[in-house]
Amino acid sequence: MSSEYVRFFGREALYGEKYLLTAELGVLGFIKRLRNYKKLRQEELILKIALKKKIDEVEEKLEIFDKLLPHTKMAGLIKKPTPKEYNLDDKEDLTLEQEVERIRRKLETLREI
Repeated sequence: MSSEYVRFFGREALYGEKYLLTAELGVLGFIKRLRNYKKLRQEELILKIALKKKIDEVEEKLEIFDKLLPHTKMAGLIKKPTPKEYNLDDKEDLTLEQEVERIRRKLETLREI
């Protein structure tokens, strides 16, 4: 089994070395950005969890506060539903085309006004 070698001289060798070093720098820069991205995503996850806990605490305190407040029944006043009372599952599943068509119809009615 014979091996063939290619030898570069002068400018070709210099160009090849520059190109190789530039590629290495690019790969190392990518690795550095990827590591930073992973670190930031981990921090984001931790902060999201902490934020959710705080929001849950505030909701609990608001519910307690709402129970402590006196409630009167006045004619004409309707209690606004809280976000928990909305049932998002009731929406019919629309295809992308149906959604686009619905939005276009709304835009047309707004343009007519």
